[in-house]
Parts: sequence; C-alpha cells; structure tokens
Amino acid sequence: MPLAPTGDAAPTAVSSWQEALEASYQRVVVSLDAYRDGALVAALSLSEGSVDADCRRGTMRTASFTLAPTDEIDLEQVRALLAVPGTELRPRRGFRYPDGSVETAALGVYVVDELTYRRGREGATLTATCSDISVRIARNPWTAPFALASGTALGTALAAILTDRYPGTACGFDADSVPETLAVAVFYTEQSGSDPWSDVRKLAADHGYELYMDADGVVQCVRIPDPGSAPLSYTYAPGATAIITDETRVLPLARTYNGVIVTGEGSGLTLPVRGEAWDTDPLSETYCDGPFGRVPLLVTSSVATTASAAQSAAEARLAKLRGRVEELSWSQVVNAKLAPLDVVGVTDANGIVSRYVLDQVTTPLAIDGTQTALTRSTTETE
Repeated sequence: MPLAPTGDAAPTAVSSWQEALEASYQRVVVSLDAYRDGALVAALSLSEGSVDADCRRGTMRTASFTLAPTDEIDLEQVRALLAVPGTELRPRRGFRYPDGSVETAALGVYVVDELTYRRGREGATLTATCSDISVRIARNPWTAPFALASGTALGTALAAILTDRYPGTACGFDADSVPETLAVAVFYTEQSGSDPWSDVRKLAADHGYELYMDADGVVQCVRIPDPGSAPLSYTYAPGATAIITDETRVLPLARTYNGVIVTGEGSGLTLPVRGEAWDTDPLSETYCDGPFGRVPLLVTSSVATTASAAQSAAEARLAKLRGRVEELSWSQVVNAKLAPLDVVGVTDANGIVSRYVLDQVTTPLAIDGTQTALTRSTTETE
C-alpha cells in the first residue's frame, strides 16, 4: 500500500514511535507479504482490510484482506498464490520518519480460511478471510494416544504437544520460564476431543498461564497479567492526537466476580483438593468483604491435583477476572504495537490515570482507518 500523510498540519520532526503517534501529521506505511516455507514469495497490495485480536478467543487473531493488483502481479496471479495450502500472510503497519527510515509492527501471521474471487461490471475483487497459525494445531486432531508423564516440566509438556501437532511451531517459552511440573500424567486420545490447541491452552490455564499465538507467529506462555500492577504499555493523555476519540462504557455486573475457587479432581485423588483466591483490597469496589459480597467463579480441574497447584490456578484466574467492573470500548489513532493483554492508562481531565487491560484490539489496514479497543478496568488509579 502506498504511503500517505494523515492530518492537515505541517510535518513535524518526529523520530520515535510515540512521537509519530501523537503528531498531527503522519506518514503511514502498511505492507502485506506472502510467505511459503519461511521464505518471502510476494509483496502484495491491499485496497482495504483489518486484523482483529481478542484474548478471550482460542484463536486470538483473525483478519480480512481485500487485495489489489500491482504492476508486478495481477489478481489472477494473487489468487493462484493464495490458493496454495501453506501460504502465510504477514501484515505490518507503522510509520516513515522524516529521515526516511521506516518502523513497522507485526500484526500477525495468518493462513487463509476462505478465498473469494468476484468478477462484475466494475472489475474483479479478491478477498481473503484468515486465522492466525494456531489453527494449524487446532485442525490436526489426535489420531493416536499421546501421553505426558507425571513430573514433566510444564514448559516441556506444552512444547511437546504443540510440536507434535505441528512440527514447525515456534515456542517463546521453555522449562526455565514455565518451571512448574505435571503433578499427574496427562493423556490425550482420539476420543478426548478434536482440538489440540484448546487442550494445550487448558493445560496452561490450569497451571495459571495464558498461552497464545503472538503477532510474530510465536507461541507465548505467560502468567495472566494483573492489570492493577502490570507496567503500562501506553498512557493516553488529554491533548495528544492519539487520545481516545470516541468511547462507550459498559458495566457488566452480572459477569463480575471477586473470587475464584478451583477444585482439583483427578483419578489419583482420594479427596478433591481446593484453592481459593479473593479480591481482598478494601479500596476495591469488588472487595470480597464489602457491599458486593462474595461472588466466586467455580472452576474444576483434572490437572490441579495438589493444593498448591489449585491455589496457583485460582490466583492466576482471579488476575484475569479482577477489575471487571467496567468495560471501555474506544476508537483511537492507530497504534499497531498494541495487543491483547497489554495494560494501558487513560488520563482524565483531572489528571487521574485509570488502568485498563486490553481484551480486544481491531486494527485497520486502510491508512486513514481508526483503531478500536475493548478493555476491562481495575479500580486502581495513579
């Protein structure tokens, strides 16, 4: 896609990502490259498109691309290229700085779910709807028994599942960064379900981790962030061009919890084990001993077979639920580096910063598009 400025003001001397975000004049760069077997096969042109990232889904990232012909490749050739199974699409978006340098951020690695080619009076159009490459694992169901021995390091176990279902999977974690061990043996069979990606995510979640495919196509496994204490990825302040332009606030009280109770029930347990975690901050609006009362989320796990494992899982799940007092959706100038699970600050007119963890970010690939985000809040302010 060609470069284009946004805004009517004269160019400003910017040299960093944040300065470009807040400048009144931007030169935006958008690209879409096609890869096969790790090698670049074509640089494609877009007429429109967007990517949607949502940490509440198993497949975090999905995308839609409407392709345009170029002098080097026409739509028939693009269609033939994208119709080959295994082709990956990698969009990026960023800025060109006044010195000519370019900085862009990855927006995901995708495979084509559906390719639609239409020809009409006004010409041909080609649209690709895509999912991130976690679907390669999700779509390869168990066809034979797969076992993980008790005592296996969790990081090793998760990587073993992923690479068994798709050998080319890149993992951004290992046994050192995810050091817990399996308290019991874990078995998967062809009768246990048809989605190994869901299986591996559940195994991680039962130990207090969030497992997801990141924007570079690497599987990450991290502790579920606590929006009250995690570092801020970005702070929106009044007066900046990148400030929120439109917002909607929702109070989902029926889906608000202030505690998690995890019950471990396994075949090797004589009695179930139990872990509990509560919002014990007296300043919190969902304080467990306050007016809201105790409203726990109940979770059953076949993996948490010790009291310490159940407690760890309860604390991690509470971090994801904590602060779900208010959901804020907004439109903003595009920041392609934002991703689900980032924690951002929003400064009001009185200078008070409220913290929000991003659940969903939708990023346009049109140069003049507006980014939208859906977040959940905590009650802490700075």
